[in-house]
Amino acid sequence: MSIVDKISDAGVHNSDGWRLLKQDDGFFCFCLGGGPGINGCVEGASTTVISTTAPVLKVWYNVVGVLSDSEIAIYVNGVKEASKPLPVFTDTHSADMRIGSSAEGGGYAYFNGVIDNVQFFEKALSAKHINALCKATNGGVPCH
Repeated sequence: MSIVDKISDAGVHNSDGWRLLKQDDGFFCFCLGGGPGINGCVEGASTTVISTTAPVLKVWYNVVGVLSDSEIAIYVNGVKEASKPLPVFTDTHSADMRIGSSAEGGGYAYFNGVIDNVQFFEKALSAKHINALCKATNGGVPCH
């Protein structure tokens, strides 16, 4: 289920762009386009990071995907749960950004739940900044 999605298939699933989603196995995932002919959103790929948190119904989660100059990472409730060195990836900015559905193929992978307070930043946020934003959106209560 797509949370925020800006990925296109460019002939092969997940080959161009990026996406933040909740996988069928219940974990959160942040992935980047794998490039021509390569699906970048598969477990074990250098372009994919997967959370250790499996969400449960009726619980709010703060999920952040980070693409910095040196790594790709995913944070859940202010805690970095997975990261990898920055891989080679493809993002030609050819897909529209969508919230709650996939950008690929006109929309599918609809999110079954509530998405609130989507934010984008011009630069990668530090762990300290991510934790502070999580706390601020959680009424001042630490998220973890």
